[in-house]
Amino acid sequence: MTELIIKFVNFIYEHLILKVFAPLNNIIPENIFTSMTQTVVFVVDLFQKINFIIPVNDIFVCLSIIILIRIAMFSMFGLNWVIRRIFDVIP
Repeated sequence: MTELIIKFVNFIYEHLILKVFAPLNNIIPENIFTSMTQTVVFVVDLFQKINFIIPVNDIFVCLSIIILIRIAMFSMFGLNWVIRRIFDVIP
């Protein structure tokens, strides 16, 4: 899992950041992205160690459910608003 995250971060760095922000390459220091990769590795290792004591997976599932409910409520509000505006125009 850690290797997958590191490969993903390296892919983003090599294919997106270096090509899109090539003119800013002199401004952004090179070692900032390696430190970001090390930080991601540290956080993943920390979650693996904490997962023994705190059920991180369950917490993420609960947070995902809460976020999903809020997105559904916002989508329902938006759909209701669009339908109401359409019927305001059509007498």
